[in-house]
Amino acid sequence: MTEAAEKLKPALAALSDEDRAALINYLVELNEEEWARELDRRAEAIANGTAVFRPGDEVMCEMQERFP
Repeated sequence: MTEAAEKLKPALAALSDEDRAALINYLVELNEEEWARELDRRAEAIANGTAVFRPGDEVMCEMQERFP
């Protein structure tokens, strides 16, 4: 996490549950269009045969190493 994001933590922790929920919804909405494009890209890669698949256990091991 960046230093700027770290500095926001105390203020965010002080928000009411309602305000935190509203903020979460706002942040999710910011990324919806980007995620839609990514899903379209992945679906197209699967449809045209260019998608690269990896075993799930391999991916999980990599994630556990990156995010212990």
